[in-house]
Amino acid sequence: MERRRCGAKLRGQDATCRKWPRRGGRRCALHGGNSPRAQRAADLRLAEASIRASLAEQGYEIIGNPLEVFQRLTAETVAFKDFAAAHVARLGDRLVGYDKDDAEYLRAVVPLYERALDRAGRFLHDWVRLGLDERMVRITERQADIVARVLTDSLRDLGHDIHSAEVNRVVRHHLTLVQPGEGA
Repeated sequence: MERRRCGAKLRGQDATCRKWPRRGGRRCALHGGNSPRAQRAADLRLAEASIRASLAEQGYEIIGNPLEVFQRLTAETVAFKDFAAAHVARLGDRLVGYDKDDAEYLRAVVPLYERALDRAGRFLHDWVRLGLDERMVRITERQADIVARVLTDSLRDLGHDIHSAEVNRVVRHHLTLVQPGEGA
């Protein structure tokens, strides 16, 4: 956990407080860092940092975007259902077997496929019920709006006419070079 200075605005000055807050805190004692509420918040931040460090040591990664994780999990579940379905299809008329006492049994892949089918159905039902497609579209649209605003403001600050044909051509060219999911 990175430690920062208090940073509270000093009254009557154009400066900020340079004192250190308590561990996990954001303000020094003089600027409210010792209040019960600030102490509880600091203790909570320390506990969260400890948990994150412990999970990282065990190889777990913190979920940044739960919608993307749920999307991947749903895709994996459907893919496993398709995998099990292919195995059931390959069995054809041999779905039932007989043991040494001539007792009939269902091959193990059949109940596995049925469970995978139920699980995939639940995931897809939850996906639709929660409206995750619409949420993902709204998030993507907000991200695009932010990029457009930053780009427009940056070009304007650099003295470029954002409506000129040359600026539009260059921006369009660079946008076509970026692949979805590609990092900077």
